[in-house]
Amino acid sequence: MNNNKKINIDSLDPNIPLLGNYFQFTGKTTWMPTTALCLADMLLANHPPEFRTVLGIIGDNTGETPQAGYSALGPMYFDFDGEDIEEAINGFHGFLAKLQGLSLNLHMVRLFASGVKGFHIEIPMQCFMGRIPDDGVLNLAYLYRECAHALYVDTLDLRVFSARKGRAWRVPNRRRESGTYKVPLAVGQALNMTPESCAALVSAPRPFPSLVTPELCPDLALIYSKARTKIAGKATHKRKVSDVAKSLRSRFGSKIPGVMAALGQGRFPARTGWNTICIQLVTLAHALDIDEETTVTQYRGLINSHESDGRRYNTSDGRRYNTAAKRERELRRLHSYVDGNPTYEVSIGGLRSILPQGLPCPEWRGL
Repeated sequence: MNNNKKINIDSLDPNIPLLGNYFQFTGKTTWMPTTALCLADMLLANHPPEFRTVLGIIGDNTGETPQAGYSALGPMYFDFDGEDIEEAINGFHGFLAKLQGLSLNLHMVRLFASGVKGFHIEIPMQCFMGRIPDDGVLNLAYLYRECAHALYVDTLDLRVFSARKGRAWRVPNRRRESGTYKVPLAVGQALNMTPESCAALVSAPRPFPSLVTPELCPDLALIYSKARTKIAGKATHKRKVSDVAKSLRSRFGSKIPGVMAALGQGRFPARTGWNTICIQLVTLAHALDIDEETTVTQYRGLINSHESDGRRYNTSDGRRYNTAAKRERELRRLHSYVDGNPTYEVSIGGLRSILPQGLPCPEWRGL
């Protein structure tokens, strides 16, 4: 008996099928369109691409960025990224606990360590769809983003739910520039993850652990169903513009008021806790129809410099948002969450409440 038989480790997941059409690329090269069959061949080869899109586009893939509203298929996916590996592990474990709380069998789920300080999760569609439609699901990335809000933990990255070409998903078992690998994990390895065990696991390629046949998880299916209802509602019912929002648009167009621009540049501090600040910033952004990336750019100085009373006095708000990366994540999360939510409306009083007391705001007169 030969105990030294070499195990062939490749990058193709044997349990989660490729469906539709994808993009693949390596480094800073152009995103190249490819079919599921061709992508499978690439992942089985000795030199697979560095990245591929996580969802398959159903229909023709010409290589151009698809127009909004295309249909796709693929697993529900989540990306966790911390400032250090301990923070990432804590968020990863917290999310796994939420999945277990839904009675989802983790042995049906594909788990990865990304190779640096993050983790990926892929949940097969059979776990939350009663029937997988051959023609795909419209705006699937947005549906998954709504599910992410329902299951949110601090290290969950909400920027990955793109409805353009799709999310670039690192290919497993391919050597990174750091010398490490994104590797698939067994459930026990994931649940017992430590910084030390993670470093050992990502040091070399690893075979894909077998997954049990996926079955419908009713609680996760309910979250997905609610997401579909919410996205359908956004598509058919545009957000009603309040009188205050109309006045702001009339006066400022799509640019934030000068005093808010100064706040965003960090020229003076904001009052109150970071969550409250973010709510005011994103309600203003939606009133002026400013997208997420622009909002983050406009308030970069504030994100980098903010220090709340909670941080000084070691309260929960101060600990939760004690780094720029955490503050940016919360701003992004709330920008997405408030979109289409009628319970959040811009308020001049609310905006004033986060500014230094007594700060003159002449441009707001009459609003």
